Amino acid sequence: MKKCNTELMKELKELQNQIEFAQQREDRTCVIRYGDNDKNEVVSDYDYDATRNNLAELQKEERRLKGLLAYSNATTKVEGFDMTIAEALVYLAQMSQNKARLTRLAGREKISRDITGRFGYPEYTRALYDIKKAQADLADVNRKIASLQMAIDRINLSNMIDC
Repeated sequence: MKKCNTELMKELKELQNQIEFAQQREDRTCVIRYGDNDKNEVVSDYDYDATRNNLAELQKEERRLKGLLAYSNATTKVEGFDMTIAEALVYLAQMSQNKARLTRLAGREKISRDITGRFGYPEYTRALYDIKKAQADLADVNRKIASLQMAIDRINLSNMIDC
């Protein structure tokens, strides 16, 4: 059976939810608490071995899906970008960091004035770079991020993996 990357990612997310639920259920049901005066002990259907086996199967499937996705990410090229999905995801994170930096730089005034100190003396701050260039670079990074995100989405929906 073949599935696209996006289907595998959704299956992986559901599997991780099942693992988390099983672990939370175990935490709730693996012990019982009662007082000295309680005549009827609370009964739990907790089964250590069954829980352990269930989690082991879920985790085995999680490893399998992650392996398939990792292989696909490492070998599948993103159209329009000379890089694999894995490289594109790293590039996307780098561009997001650049976007945050450029957003700060692009939002400054060329010269700003603040009142500082106990006596209220004015203090001036002057940007040592071309703010308009930072704004243009920010717009360019935003376009590149959007383009790369769309390319990654397209390949994740169209690339089929043998499961």
